[in-house]
Parts: sequence; C-alpha cells; structure tokens
Amino acid sequence: MKKEKILFKLQNYFFCFFLLIINYSFCQRDIDNDEIRIAVDKAKTLANNGNVIAAEQAFKLALLEVESQSLNYLKSKILIEWGIVLSNSFEYKNAHDKFSKAYSDALEFNDSLQQAKIEIHLGNVNYSLGNKTESSKFHNLSKSKILKIKDSSNVAAYLWSSIGTINFMRGQDSAKYYLKKAIVIAEKYTDNKLISNSYMNLASVYAFIEKEMDSASYFYEKAIKYAHKTGLKRFINDTEIRYYSAKISSQNDLESLKKIKEIGAVFKEEKDWENYKVSQYILSEYYKNKNDFKKALTYHEGYVNAIDSLNLIANRNSNIKYKEGLNFIEQKKQLEIIEKQKEIETKNSRFTQLLIIGCSLAIICVLLLLYIRKKNALVKTLNEKVSFQNKTILLKADVELKNKELLTNNIKLTENNTALEHAVTALKKIQLGASSVKSKTAINDLISELKLRQSTNLWTEFEYRFNAINPNFYSKLLKDFPDLTANDKRIAAFIKLNLSTKDIATITKQSINSIDVAKTRLRKKLNCTQDKQDFFNFINNY
Repeated sequence: MKKEKILFKLQNYFFCFFLLIINYSFCQRDIDNDEIRIAVDKAKTLANNGNVIAAEQAFKLALLEVESQSLNYLKSKILIEWGIVLSNSFEYKNAHDKFSKAYSDALEFNDSLQQAKIEIHLGNVNYSLGNKTESSKFHNLSKSKILKIKDSSNVAAYLWSSIGTINFMRGQDSAKYYLKKAIVIAEKYTDNKLISNSYMNLASVYAFIEKEMDSASYFYEKAIKYAHKTGLKRFINDTEIRYYSAKISSQNDLESLKKIKEIGAVFKEEKDWENYKVSQYILSEYYKNKNDFKKALTYHEGYVNAIDSLNLIANRNSNIKYKEGLNFIEQKKQLEIIEKQKEIETKNSRFTQLLIIGCSLAIICVLLLLYIRKKNALVKTLNEKVSFQNKTILLKADVELKNKELLTNNIKLTENNTALEHAVTALKKIQLGASSVKSKTAINDLISELKLRQSTNLWTEFEYRFNAINPNFYSKLLKDFPDLTANDKRIAAFIKLNLSTKDIATITKQSINSIDVAKTRLRKKLNCTQDKQDFFNFINNY
C-alpha cells in the first residue's frame, strides 16, 4: 500500500510534467510572426539550457518588439510561453502572474479560444499552488468553451487531453472519457506526441484508479509505440520511465527495474537533474521496500545529489540576480555622481540660468498678454454672436406670434361668416312662411343687414396681413416656382402657419379629401415628395 502511494505520487509528478508538454506543444504553434517567433524560440532555448533569467530577458525583448510593431494580439501568446517556462522551473507564482496578464489581454480582444487555453493554464498553476477552488473554477470556464469547439479541431484534442490529465490528478474516473476523446481526435491528425501522452495518461488511470493492470499494460505499450514514432529521445525516456515505474509497482518486474537504471544514467549524462532525481527516488524506494538498505542508500545519495545539483542551478540563478542587483546599485551610484556634477555645473552657471529664466518670463508675459487680447476678442465675438442669435430668436418668436394672431383672426372671421350665412338661410325660410307683407319686409331688411356684416374680402384681407408678417414668402416662393396658382399660394401659406389638414378644411369650407389633393398637387409642383415634417420644413425655409 505504501509503495502504491509512492508510485501514485510519482505518477502525479509525471502528469504535471506531461501537462506542461501538452501546453508547450499547443501554444508554440500560435505565433504567426516570424521575427517574434524566433525571439520566443530563443527564450525557450535559453530556459531549456537552465538559464531562466536570460530567458526572461529575451521574453521582455520579445514583448518590446510586439509593442514597437503594434502587434498587440501576440502579447498574450508571449505571456503564455513565458508562463510555461516559469512553470517548468516550478516558479508557479510568477507563472500565475504571467497567465493572469495574458488572460486580461484575451478578454480585451474577446478571443474565446485564447481564453480557453489560458484558463487551462490558470487551472493547472492554481492546482500546483494548492488553490483547488480557483483551479476548478478556471477548468470549468475552459470546459464550457471547449464544448463549443468541434471535435475535428486539433486544438480540441490538446484541450481534452489537458482536462483528462487534471481529472486523473484529482482521482476522477471521468479522466478516461476526456483522454479517449483526445486520442480519437489526435489520431486523425497523426499527432504522435499527443497520442502517446494521452495513451500514457489513460494507462495510468487504469493502473492507479481502476486497478486493471491488463488494460493499463495495453495502453502503456501503445504509448511507448507512439513515443518512438516522435523520435524525441527525452520524450521517449520520460514515457518509458512511467511505464516501468508502474510495472515495478504492480508486477515487481526486474526488467523494468533495469530499464529505469539505464534511463536514470541517461538523465545523469544529460544533466537532466529533475528527471534523474525521480529515477533515483523510484530505485531508492524500491530497494527500501525490499529491505536492501545498502542499495536503497546508494540511490538515495543519487537522489540527494540531484537535489544538490538543482540547488546549485537555483543558487547560480540567485547569484545572477544578485549580480544584476549589484549592477543596478552601481548604476545608481554613477547616476548620483552625474547628478552631483550637474548640480555643480548648475551653481557655476546660475547667472546664465537667471538670464534664461528672465527672458523666459518676459516671453511668457508677452504671450500671456497676446492670449488675453485674443481671449477678449473671442469673448466679444461670442457675445455678439449670442446677441444676434437672441435677436433672431425674438424676431422669429414675434413672427410666430403674429402668424398665430393672423390665424386666430381669420378663423374668427370664417366662423362669423359661416354663422351669418346660416342665419340668412334660416331667415329666408321664415320669410317664405310669413303671411303679411310687413313681416316679409322686416325679415328682408334683417337679411340685408346680416349680409352687410359678412366679410366679403376675407382672403384679400388674409393675404394682406400674411404678407405684412412674412414679407418675402410669396416673392421667394414664386421666384423658384412661378407656375403656382392662387390656391397653391394659399395652401402654402396655411402650411407655413403649421395648420393641420382639418383646420385648413374648416377655414376654406372644403372637404379634408380636397385639401389632401391640393397638398399632393403642391408637393409635385415643388418637387418635394418627402414626409410631412420634411414638407413643412421645406415650405418654412421660404
């Protein structure tokens, strides 16, 4: 049981490593600018050689190049690559910072696919930092986007493989579903590296969750087969050591033990201290469980030596940072010396400075006076403009008031004439029924008096008063449209007064239909076929 826990811990380590391989393979295809891609590749090469500090400087230069070329859409992709390098160096906090900045950029550009990728990274890093709630949140966000990606996309294969890997690390049986789904898609694209990794993770699910070693062995062999197709020695060794560690755990296989020793020797030769540390730990634990403490101690020493080598690298990086800090302090001192020299030069040339200041003040005063004059002129012009606008508004209001009075007067006269006509008609009917000559004569006199009270020149009086209020209306209108009839002019005047069709019909004693026909005829003559508001504005402009 103890041995299985140890091996399960190692499997989790390998899963973290393979998750980084997935992310690395997935992201490196995104940068479509040759110059930027070369700069990023240089940074990753430096990181692979253990020079993470130089790699970070290279990433900074790549970001500066992106800004200089205004290729802001590449910023998040560079930050992702930077975050992966930091994750590989187990600098999870710094990696989280880079992924978070990349995520902000992806949100700004509304790039759902890029967001899904970064959410996978943030989920993984948060898991490594022990923030399981945040990890689940980002994985769920990513999953909701992944479900919208077609299975025919190779991008989906990488993302499903990542989800499956994380689910295995959480001990969830659903890991099988996602890994199998990733394999189906990856096989369409013959992506041997991803296929191998997915098979290896699937085998581990069967070995450590399902406890089905026959199925696990089948998928382990498939994983090794596809690993050899990649031709990548490091990847093949990583895949095989996982397989052999599982066989040792379940079957106590001596051949697998031999293979782990051989692979460990390769790691040592290549100075791959991280993986060498793992191989020595596996061997040390194996012999400890066999009670062969001598060999267990030997491999434990190898494990400790690997840790020492990693610490040396970390110390070397710290020394580089320390030296950079010293350089910064030295530069700061030099700047202070330069500042003191400048201060001395300033004191020696105080008269010159005072003279320059005096001249500058004089120029400022002149410019200020010119500015005040110009400002006063602008204020005066603005006041005149406001005054003119106010006068125009008042004049317009006065014209509108007079037009309203004219309209009111005309309506009253029309109503008065109508009432008189009705009275005359009624009296004529009474006259016909009168019996005496005296009554008929009296009624006739009354009819004559009522007719005298009627305004016989109603329209003449209306046009006279309208012209007095709007002196140029008819002249401008007839200048542009000389063929207008008297009735056309009258309708145009009513429209300028903003009368409705019903009001015009009441005043002219015509039907609403007749007024509509007259308006339509006038529109055609004026070549104005717009809507009612535009027709009113057209007439009102005269």
